[in-house]
Amino acid sequence: MRIASANARLSHLADSYWERTREDGTIIDNQSATADRSITVTVRAGELFTSRDCWKWASPK
Repeated sequence: MRIASANARLSHLADSYWERTREDGTIIDNQSATADRSITVTVRAGELFTSRDCWKWASPK
């Protein structure tokens, strides 16, 4: 998904994976999570963001 700069928070993790990449596919950051209570990811303008087996992402409060 292509978005402007944003923070996103994921909770209720169970074998989830996310990554931030450049448009050429180079991975900037990624993580597989199984036991964390929550994760906050900052995606900057121009980056691509992908996640698999994750629950709903939301803006942190």
